Amino acid sequence: MRYDAVKGFWIEHSPGARLDYGFDYSKHLDPGDVITASTWAQEGGLTIDGDTFQPTKTMTWVSGAQPGKQYRIRNTITTAQGRVFVRTMLIIGKIL
Repeated sequence: MRYDAVKGFWIEHSPGARLDYGFDYSKHLDPGDVITASTWAQEGGLTIDGDTFQPTKTMTWVSGAQPGKQYRIRNTITTAQGRVFVRTMLIIGKIL
């Protein structure tokens, strides 16, 4: 995954691929704070299926990207200390 000031977090996704993507929140959590809930949402028609989380990381499986099309997936977490973080990733369908 890459980061850029305009696109934010982004990655190219090959059509036909089913890949896992996620976020590492460890640098943003206070010592001892952990993720207690994680949800994923998509915009644009991707398939999101099977999400999991660990104390400081989240992950979901993504498929269905079309060449040249852009999609966004959004991860919202809640922590044991009541913090809520929302991160968005841009997924660009790779042109083969």
